[in-house]
Amino acid sequence: MENKEQQIKILENYKFSWVTGEGEYDRKVPDGVVNLHEIANIINSDQDVKTLTEKYRRYGDDQDKKKLPRFFPAGIFDKINKTGFLQKASLNYTWLVPFDFDLKDNPTFWDVPNWIDVLPKYSTPKCKEVFETIICSDPNVLLAFYSPSGGFKGLVMCKPESFKIKSGNKELATETIKNDIYPLLEQRWGIKLDPAQSMVHMGMHLAHMENPHVNLDCKPLHVNIHLNLRNQKHKTPDNKNEVFEEYLDRFTNQSTNKWYDFTYMAYKTGQNVASKWWGTESLSQLLAAVERNGDIKDLNAARKAITESYNEGLENPLDPELLHDKKTAKLYHAAQLRYLRTQRINDYVRIGTKYYHIDHKVNDKTGFLEEVRIPWDKDTINDDYGRGANKEVTKYKGFENNPDYFRKIRHSGSYFNLFHPLKWSPVEGNIEHSINFVKHIFQEQFEDGLDLMKLWYLYPKQKTHVLCLLSEENETGKTTFFQWLSYMFGHDNVTIMASEDFASNFNHIWVTSNFICIDEGKLGQSKIDLGKKLRIWTTSEKGYLEEKHKNKEKIDFHGRFMVASNEVKRFLKINQNDNRYWLRQVPRFKSFDPKFLQNLIDEIPYFLYFLQQRDFKNKIETGKSRFGLPHSVINTTIRDMVIEHSEDNMYHFILEYLKDWFAKNSEKEYFNATITEWKDDILKYQGRFETKWFKETIEKFNPDPQPENAITREGSLREFHRSSERWICIPRESVYPNKEKGGLW
Repeated sequence: MENKEQQIKILENYKFSWVTGEGEYDRKVPDGVVNLHEIANIINSDQDVKTLTEKYRRYGDDQDKKKLPRFFPAGIFDKINKTGFLQKASLNYTWLVPFDFDLKDNPTFWDVPNWIDVLPKYSTPKCKEVFETIICSDPNVLLAFYSPSGGFKGLVMCKPESFKIKSGNKELATETIKNDIYPLLEQRWGIKLDPAQSMVHMGMHLAHMENPHVNLDCKPLHVNIHLNLRNQKHKTPDNKNEVFEEYLDRFTNQSTNKWYDFTYMAYKTGQNVASKWWGTESLSQLLAAVERNGDIKDLNAARKAITESYNEGLENPLDPELLHDKKTAKLYHAAQLRYLRTQRINDYVRIGTKYYHIDHKVNDKTGFLEEVRIPWDKDTINDDYGRGANKEVTKYKGFENNPDYFRKIRHSGSYFNLFHPLKWSPVEGNIEHSINFVKHIFQEQFEDGLDLMKLWYLYPKQKTHVLCLLSEENETGKTTFFQWLSYMFGHDNVTIMASEDFASNFNHIWVTSNFICIDEGKLGQSKIDLGKKLRIWTTSEKGYLEEKHKNKEKIDFHGRFMVASNEVKRFLKINQNDNRYWLRQVPRFKSFDPKFLQNLIDEIPYFLYFLQQRDFKNKIETGKSRFGLPHSVINTTIRDMVIEHSEDNMYHFILEYLKDWFAKNSEKEYFNATITEWKDDILKYQGRFETKWFKETIEKFNPDPQPENAITREGSLREFHRSSERWICIPRESVYPNKEKGGLW
């Protein structure tokens, strides 16, 4: 017992700077300092941490994660400046190395079919096995626990003399951890660690876990890090300039979704200028590079943020002792350069035997930012990032198309998934605009429409009817509906295109999408039979990814088609027996609201939550039925009209003839004639008469199955005669359908 108390006191000697989770933990930890024993207790029993952890794991809201407390494994820092960078670690540097295992960095550990199966324990079976049998049995692991967003994290004890680096040199310590300690641990554990956690100034989020692993008998890791650092070779003698060139390239070409990188580079530039390593013109060069970046919309905000970070760096020059030793200074700049290049190498992948650069490009037609895969080669990667850089590229055996909207990890194994995870986290809220819009689109079929959208969300692999939104008017919301779906399910999972794009032999822009929306579609008027192409793809389960100058790739096809058109009557040829198409006539909005789409986007997390909680109103047969919903939903008035206008010229001539005849003979309920009478008297001026063609057409008018009764109905074209030829009796209701059925005439 006494020995255990002594060990606990040893744990209490490990003290860390403490970030309080947006102020919520100030009352628990005075002076912004916490020891290792207190951290273990917070992980195990703090009720607020437990609540936030469970909430984040369920809904994935980053705001909940930000509220979780963080500590800095490196030790106690003097301060954190306003740009978020730690200043000068104190002399009580802990020499504890943090590690972070993420499922996204280890796709082979994803051995469960659905993300929802992970939520109860928030770890996959394989991840749990490694944690319990390898990590918790490692004698050098001092602390280990499951992380907030999947995987696990912890601390490894190291000997201070192994570093031989002054505690204030954060950059050298980071280089040591990333290039010497992490490879050793990765080889020992058989996993890939997150390189971002190697940065000494990086905090570590806590998360709730009952009985986290704490090794009171932990032994320090022995590794001759100092020797490894000194033996590293560097490509150029003046790599400080190479670092600044890398900064300028990043400022010019990087998208604005990583503002931390911009401010960090501006801060480091200020430090180098203050230390007289770089010239005073560096700031103007950075600002000029930013102005060349086409992705930055608010240049004034960018200039302000970069200038403030640069000035902050000027106030905190580099350690003079670091710069006094040229070899050490050279090593420092090499570390900076490798850190930047390691980040950028993540933009490349090898799929099969081919390399690709993963980039993002604005779609000229939709304005949405979408992922593009640009063919690359390993020699270019090595030229840009150094010899052997291609070996650091993530490798996949091939492509797959595996949609799942409840899964946060994109690549679940050794294949590159073309589907993108959902970015929204469902949460309860007001959905007034969303409900009104669904009512506007589906009208009297409102509940059926909600069933369809729930089916889309919960069962992304289930085939559904081709939803066709038709209206001869503009400003009806057809295109807005497609845009709403694109924001809801992800721009990379939803393709909005014209019928000309669908006609192309190259299908790479849509064949991997979960939703294929053909806007202003005129499928019945194309030189190519797009209706036939649509019929084939609607029920296909496999397809070939075809791109110009590239080999075909066979993939699973899970696309759901939708069509919007102002050509109501002849946009597509369909017949009565075709149950693929669900046609809706969409009315015009009564008034125009310029913020309508934005209101819909704001409600997406709430609407997804509503779809999750709502029960199906129809009987759904996923996997059994070809389209999930019952075929009765497609019986609409507009469908009858489109079917009528899909018929050939003979059909329309007969229809008009019968309309005229029944109008003149209002007392008659049947029109009776033999085939000879149709041929010689009615259709004699309609070109060549083909009996088979005529019979197929006349059957569409539902002739009476008992024509022998025709002689009692007195509706014949001619006077009654004793002909042995078969009578064809057309009832009035076949020409004038019952209005309750949705009659068109």
